[in-house]
Amino acid sequence: MPAIGHAMQQAAPAAPAPAPATGTIQQLFEQSTQATEAADYPRALEILTTLEGRVVRNPRSLAIVRVRKAMVLAELSRWAEARDLLNQAAPALPRDDTSLSTDRYRAAYTLGRVSMGDLDYVGALAHFSAALAEAEGPAARIQALLGQAQAGTFVDPAEALKAAEAANAIAVADPKMFDKASLAHIDLIRGRALLNLGQFDPAEKLFARAVKQ
Repeated sequence: MPAIGHAMQQAAPAAPAPAPATGTIQQLFEQSTQATEAADYPRALEILTTLEGRVVRNPRSLAIVRVRKAMVLAELSRWAEARDLLNQAAPALPRDDTSLSTDRYRAAYTLGRVSMGDLDYVGALAHFSAALAEAEGPAARIQALLGQAQAGTFVDPAEALKAAEAANAIAVADPKMFDKASLAHIDLIRGRALLNLGQFDPAEKLFARAVKQ
């Protein structure tokens, strides 16, 4: 049996800590986007926290940063922190500013996710509906509709199915925009909505198709 001390001597050196977030405000925005898209949420959170301190005197920019930070916190299942940030940020995104539509969408959709995490399905449904009203483009509309379908399963199963079918109709209209995993995800949510309404045979067909995609 090797000595413990020898084993420790042979251990690989610890990985270096990531470099502190630096750069201009625009560069930090870009770095946070890259980290988020790479699913490196701890790094994205670090960058956005730095950015938050840099724009604290600009209410509009601060609200945008806090929405993005809340999105990352939601990915880390840190629901309470995400909710607190969104409650600060959402009122600072004026509805008459069309350039902030995407940010209002992100805030509403993330609040829906947070409410789902809290098992507040009525609240989640309201937030996903607000997100749908701000959605621009088919992908955003599908995302909001699927949120409605998932929350609605616990509130109004018939409306949940309508939302899931609406999402599917958008995807079917332009299938090249969506990969097989996305189409399978839609089928799974449609299947669950049907199953919840006792429509077992069509639900099973959708589940089988989702597995094959």
